[in-house]
Amino acid sequence: MTETDLFTKGRGFPFDHISPSFISKYETCPLAALYYREGRTKQWDPRYAEVGRYTHSVIEREYRPDAEIHEPECGWDDEMRSRHASAMAGYRDLVKRDDRYRPVIDGSEVRQYPEHHIEIEIQGVPMMGVIDLLTVRGSSIEIVDWKTGVYKAADEQQLRIYTRMVSEIMAVPPRNLVATLCYLRDPKKIQRRVPFTSATAIDHHIVHDVIEPIRDLQFVPKRGRACARCEYRHLCEAW
Repeated sequence: MTETDLFTKGRGFPFDHISPSFISKYETCPLAALYYREGRTKQWDPRYAEVGRYTHSVIEREYRPDAEIHEPECGWDDEMRSRHASAMAGYRDLVKRDDRYRPVIDGSEVRQYPEHHIEIEIQGVPMMGVIDLLTVRGSSIEIVDWKTGVYKAADEQQLRIYTRMVSEIMAVPPRNLVATLCYLRDPKKIQRRVPFTSATAIDHHIVHDVIEPIRDLQFVPKRGRACARCEYRHLCEAW
């Protein structure tokens, strides 16, 4: 039985897990999120995503020297090289200005975990995610998400969910966690601290705004400004 059959038969929650990034996609447009999880064919320019993936892997190697570099599958052009150079310049400037981001290879007081996988269960559904950089500095824990694109409000909710997950996994109160979005190509917003709300509010949001609608197979298109940039526009029944 295929994954699509599970939707048509209505046999419970159709995914084996969800992630903070998927929640961001679902809130932007439930139907696009469904197409994403089904692996539908995209119609979009892959260069920018490939540059972001490559840049993340280069930064990961700063903290983990044996990390694999993900070369763009679509090759390189001048615009891609320019975007990558701009992001790395932002990263270098950030490290120079703020010691919290300086790679520490053998620091006994500081432990850094790039591309750190985390998982908890909410309402019987595994929630999985990958934090770009998790740093443990004494009793303080720092969560960093590198962004090579532009600011979106959903980015902040994604960081709040990461904070909620790390708080439970490491058994520390959220007040001991500092979550920061780093927009490497935007000098005006290069650091954006994300304040936490509460675990109750986050869980309520995940359960009632995401898990319950998915259980009810609510994958309706949401029209908005994001439609013009949607990689599934050619499939959408509302376009």
